[in-house]
Amino acid sequence: MLATAFLTSARNSLTMVSSALHREADMAAAPILVMESDIKNRQVILNPDMDAIANLLSSNIDRVHNILEQFPRIANKMKLPKEQQSHPFPKVFRDDSECRGIIRNIEAEIKHEREEIDGYVSFWNSHRALWETSESEFTKRVKSTPMTADIFEASIEYYSTMADDISFVDAISHVYFILMNQNYIKNTILDWIEKWQALNIKILVNHSFSLIRSIYRYMRRNERKLILVPRTLKESLASKEFFEQLIEDVPIRQATFPPMLELFGVLDKYQVDILDEIRQKVLGLNNAWQHYLKKLAEADEMLDNNREEFKKILLQQAEKFKIILKEFLDDFYLKLPTSANINPKIALKFLKIIALKVEDCFKFEESLMRDLSVFNVNQPESVDLRKLEAEVKIVQNIWDLILDWQTSWEGWKKGNFWKININEMEDFALSLYKEFSILSKKFYDRHWEMLEVTTKNLDSFRRTLPLITALKNTCMRERHWNRVRDVLQVE
Repeated sequence: MLATAFLTSARNSLTMVSSALHREADMAAAPILVMESDIKNRQVILNPDMDAIANLLSSNIDRVHNILEQFPRIANKMKLPKEQQSHPFPKVFRDDSECRGIIRNIEAEIKHEREEIDGYVSFWNSHRALWETSESEFTKRVKSTPMTADIFEASIEYYSTMADDISFVDAISHVYFILMNQNYIKNTILDWIEKWQALNIKILVNHSFSLIRSIYRYMRRNERKLILVPRTLKESLASKEFFEQLIEDVPIRQATFPPMLELFGVLDKYQVDILDEIRQKVLGLNNAWQHYLKKLAEADEMLDNNREEFKKILLQQAEKFKIILKEFLDDFYLKLPTSANINPKIALKFLKIIALKVEDCFKFEESLMRDLSVFNVNQPESVDLRKLEAEVKIVQNIWDLILDWQTSWEGWKKGNFWKININEMEDFALSLYKEFSILSKKFYDRHWEMLEVTTKNLDSFRRTLPLITALKNTCMRERHWNRVRDVLQVE
């Protein structure tokens, strides 16, 4: 009877636990344990967790087992023969099919509770983007969008709606046989929503403020450049190009105003504080833009007037350049080194200076023609300049040949007579004489003394070449040289 009593008590105890845990679908919730949920370390935390609750419930089975171990069987106590002894109460408890069935029911209820808890955690994890996102990731995601008013407003509405939905969630919830305290997790999630909402609005404020300030900086910077009067044609062309670029930018810039003003509309809608400085810029944008367009019109007129002034100056320079070239050519003819007494090196140095001046004139002419072409003015090439260039080259060539002749002649006069190469001397002299003969005929009417004198000297030298050849003849004897000395009257 005692064994039956103990077994009945064990069954009743386990049945009470099983009945407390089990709920039918049509039964009202009657939780027996309390659990709190929160978010810590970026994950949903339950206190106590499901393992602790499972251990707590499972411990009831162990407690029944431990209580039964305290009561030995009477036969064992009286030390009767083993065949007259019965199994200990704990073994009877473990082997009882009804008890095992109740234990399985308890374990099934715990398992079901785990599934319910997993579903509960999954519900909150649907918002895990709130606590798993970092500030840098959030900012990067927002800035990767077009950042229009619609996008910001949709984001604000999204977080506002989410906050409302979280607020309406019951503070206390029943999860099968557990009473869930959700105050902590609700407050934590609302804090995350508030954080991202504030950061979203901060990005909106910074973006809208940056846009309005950049427009005013754009207008202020360009207005300063537009009032600068070009001092050269190059600056005038650069200013005109800059002006045309600004004109092209006008509709593009204007197209950005409505989307930007919509951003401020969103800020006003949600009563976000705006700096007085920014508020004044927003209100005065239209007037400031009209003032900027007026400056563009004034700059256009100024550049046109400046352009005409440069054209007038260039035309005056072109006329003056013609006069200067005419005077330059006349002065060249006047100072042209044609005297036979002039040192060739001095003449060539003078001509080099003239050639450098001619080169400068060509550069100026090229620049003048290029600048006038901007105004569709066809500036013809200077005939005087090209004539001057040709004259300088002719005279330079003559003096170069004279220098070659005089240098060779001095070398022969001062060198060792017996070491002179007659063939080379003759080839050089004849070749040079032919060149001077051609030049003399070509420029006969110029009456250039240095050309005429050098041609005569070369002709005389050419005529003496047979004599020089004869003197270098190996058949010459001492008596022959004595006769030469007598004729020349030298020792």
